[in-house]
Amino acid sequence: MTPTSRLHIRQLTEHTPVTAEQLSAFMDAHTFPIVEGPSVTFVYRGEADAVFLQHWIFGLPARQPFERLPDTDLWYLVETVPENSRIEYKLEIVKGERRELIEDPLNPMRAHDPF
Repeated sequence: MTPTSRLHIRQLTEHTPVTAEQLSAFMDAHTFPIVEGPSVTFVYRGEADAVFLQHWIFGLPARQPFERLPDTDLWYLVETVPENSRIEYKLEIVKGERRELIEDPLNPMRAHDPF
């Protein structure tokens, strides 16, 4: 990525408030997670009090909080990952006292891990 390029999520977040049409266009234009060089943008859409990335990426903290795009149900997290990383992750969705660990509904790729 060149120094002048911007991450796709940053192009969306710079235009707050984001309209429903802008959000739909963003979702339709991308596959998730969005990989841009060493940057990976994880996205979750849905109502929640908090969203966390639970992952197994060597050298990075195992639990990372997502940021909510104001006035939307879109949550996102940008991580810089080591080159050639194999990433296994789940999303932790928090609603009140309830915490649920789920597979990323926007990512069709699945690891078949015996654990």
